[in-house]
Amino acid sequence: MLLTATITVRENQRCLAARLRDLAGALAAAAMLLLAAAGLFLSWQSPLAHRLSTHMQSSDAAYLGLFVSGFWSGRQAHLILAIAAASIIALIAWLRGNPKAVAAAVALASMAGVSLWSGILRPGLAARRTFKAFAGQMRMVTGGQPVYTPDGPDYEVAYY
Repeated sequence: MLLTATITVRENQRCLAARLRDLAGALAAAAMLLLAAAGLFLSWQSPLAHRLSTHMQSSDAAYLGLFVSGFWSGRQAHLILAIAAASIIALIAWLRGNPKAVAAAVALASMAGVSLWSGILRPGLAARRTFKAFAGQMRMVTGGQPVYTPDGPDYEVAYY
């Protein structure tokens, strides 16, 4: 919406659409800066992150644990800092009244956030949660007894 409004609303127009565009840019930049700051704070406060994860769904807790455990050793710190920097640039551009720079900086912060999620966190969790590891856990829970499914034998489970 922000990028579309930047293209369609003329800069010299002071109409409701221009004000909404400017407000959307400022809110998006502020929200991304707040989330980046929260990510940086949680990376230093692993006990707090652990307490938070006890109230989360298992996959969300696993993502948070992965985020905190590998924060300073991987690329995720660089991406969080890129989100913060782009958000600060967007807020400065908003204060100066430059909606195109706001939209470009918000777009860069968004790309860094998507890269963090799709390029680091999701593949990292997939590497931790393999079917082989699940089958080993299932074997311990069942005591090595056969596991049956309603549709007949599951050869993928039986392989492990």
